[in-house]
Amino acid sequence: MKHFVMAALLMTGVATFAQAPAKNDVALSRKEKASPDYQLKKLTEDLTLTTKQQGQVKELLTAQEKNREEIKAQRLATTDDKTKMALRDKVKENRVVYKAKMKEILTAEQYTKWDATTTLKRPTSTVTPPKEPALQQKEQVLEKKKTETN
Repeated sequence: MKHFVMAALLMTGVATFAQAPAKNDVALSRKEKASPDYQLKKLTEDLTLTTKQQGQVKELLTAQEKNREEIKAQRLATTDDKTKMALRDKVKENRVVYKAKMKEILTAEQYTKWDATTTLKRPTSTVTPPKEPALQQKEQVLEKKKTETN
């Protein structure tokens, strides 16, 4: 019994330390990561921006954050589907303008690197494509075999 209690305490201690937050990017909240200052710091590290580029990017990031907050407020204030669709279109337009301005600010090499990293982070579609009928039939047959063997 004494060994069981010691083992339980040891496991509890290990689990507690395993969940301690780290002092790196993972521990930052989503809001902190979205701040223009954090994004500028990250872009400066990743792309080695010049001081002139840093100033231009900071202006662009603060304008982007302002636009994002305005659209968010409008989206939360409305229940109309047409208005929400118009806001989605506005977000897409803002994204295109943002990319165009970043292309003006960054060198060709920096832009290529930046575009590759932003494309990887945010997929264009979260909708999964429908499965082919043949694949669905195979899955059904496999599922049926599993239930028959159990």
